[in-house]
Amino acid sequence: MYIDTIFPPSTRTEFESDKLNYMMSTIFFLLNRFAKSMMGFSEFEKPMEEFKRLGKESVDSDEYKSIYENQKARLNEILAKYF
Repeated sequence: MYIDTIFPPSTRTEFESDKLNYMMSTIFFLLNRFAKSMMGFSEFEKPMEEFKRLGKESVDSDEYKSIYENQKARLNEILAKYF
């Protein structure tokens, strides 16, 4: 097994259980990060679509600039929250 090259087999039982605990905690950590990123992407998608729609509808450059600043702040909040 590939994990045995990283953690060689041990004659002591507590080292084998440490290896298992390390693997499980790594898997749970990665799954947690994946779940958070999926929530972040779903929240990120809605403001991006709204921003794109508002950009197409606005004709005034001052109006577009204020929309841009508001959406930029909203996207930065989402990125800071999840990533």
